[in-house]
Amino acid sequence: MAFIKANNNDFNFHGRWEETEGGFIGNWCRPYVEFIFKGTDFTVVTAGRNADYILTVDGEKYITVEGKAHKLTVLTSEGSSHLIRIYKTTIRTVLQFVGIETEGAITKAPNRKEHYLFIGDSLVEAGCGFSAIIPKETDSDYTCIAQGGLALCRGRGYYPKPADRTDADKREGMEDAFYNMQAPATLGEHTPYDFSKAETPDYIFISLATNDMLYTEQNVPGYLESFDLFVGKIRALYPNAPIYLPMPFADTENGIRRDSFEKAALAAEKKYSDTKFISVRDWDIEIGSDNIHPTVKGYAKYAENLMIATGIK
Repeated sequence: MAFIKANNNDFNFHGRWEETEGGFIGNWCRPYVEFIFKGTDFTVVTAGRNADYILTVDGEKYITVEGKAHKLTVLTSEGSSHLIRIYKTTIRTVLQFVGIETEGAITKAPNRKEHYLFIGDSLVEAGCGFSAIIPKETDSDYTCIAQGGLALCRGRGYYPKPADRTDADKREGMEDAFYNMQAPATLGEHTPYDFSKAETPDYIFISLATNDMLYTEQNVPGYLESFDLFVGKIRALYPNAPIYLPMPFADTENGIRRDSFEKAALAAEKKYSDTKFISVRDWDIEIGSDNIHPTVKGYAKYAENLMIATGIK
């Protein structure tokens, strides 16, 4: 039985993966690795605190793998080649991919025609939201840099701080966290990301405002300034990809959240090339009982409307 290590060039990684002596660690939201397999079976080998991941064979979920063990054997039909995808579920679980054991053979899965970059909070992180639906509907690759409770501005936000942070440690904002390998909720040291290893997106979506404490006018100026700087840095980093700025689903009682986002996004649209604000005020998105997050139906409608508004569909 041969062992194929994670650093083999026939594994195609998407998202932010950190190469370590013990394997590749997937960071942020739903990073995935793909390969073409031919043979009767292979065993996925993972390590770390847990092994939470989902595995698909030719796009279909392989039902026995819900991250229950650090070794999982997958059976496939002999004589056929299969596209295998292994992806982490959320940022709250750790996936450390070590490699596979097999007597079969693997080849590299090709990149898809287009790549999406999604940046945001829980509304972007959601596995039933537009960051998951759009790549599936368009058969595209993606990178999702999102975390629930994360604000744009440093010092704001509502996500639980990692256990190794003190009360004095301020929460990271996306204006800083985007440039790190690890998400803010991740334990341990957060290290700068090497953007030379990043895939170049064909489309970029940025949606951040829900956790920026935009319920009082006092917090608006700092948000507007951070928004302008952040979009400008993303435009400089990726000068050729359209940037879409979709408005959050829900507002505060006084309407400051969406008004602030609209003001910031319209200013960015005017200032930066190929940047577009997308209003959702008339989309009638079904919101859940927390009055912030959509229902599954609401997420689906938002994604559908967003694809139409951007011309993707």
